[in-house]
Amino acid sequence: MPCLRRRLRLAFGMLTASAAASFAWRRLVLGRFFLVAAAAACLKGSDMFTGLFEPTPADCSPGDTFCMTTLSFTPTSRVVGVNAAAIWINASGVTHDIAFDTPEAALAVGPDAGNFQAAHQTSNHRKFAAAGSYAFHCTIHGTATSGMRGTVVVQ
Repeated sequence: MPCLRRRLRLAFGMLTASAAASFAWRRLVLGRFFLVAAAAACLKGSDMFTGLFEPTPADCSPGDTFCMTTLSFTPTSRVVGVNAAAIWINASGVTHDIAFDTPEAALAVGPDAGNFQAAHQTSNHRKFAAAGSYAFHCTIHGTATSGMRGTVVVQ
């Protein structure tokens, strides 16, 4: 790995300059630190380590799914059928909540209905019994008129 070799050369050069007037144990401790830091910097972009340094993105491709990013919903609007579930997935690494402008319209899929908390690595489902446009937002990162918000269109 050329990246790792380059970072190790830099780290070793810095180490030998500072370790010349220091104890041998410092070289060992600092050497291990630089080795780990250099390897982490090179491996961060590797697919093998996705999720180790940052959250793994959720699959937002199903037509009924909203994904939560740090400060937005992706996409901001989805169309679902009457009595079909809309799904919210939070894999952002940030806690969110969902507040509907008309919480009584968001029917339960499971034990809860209406507004809900969306901790990291969770998903929630809601059904809508009547056609219409149902706005929602994250009260932590937005309001009903700005910030992190979206719409479920039920047809």
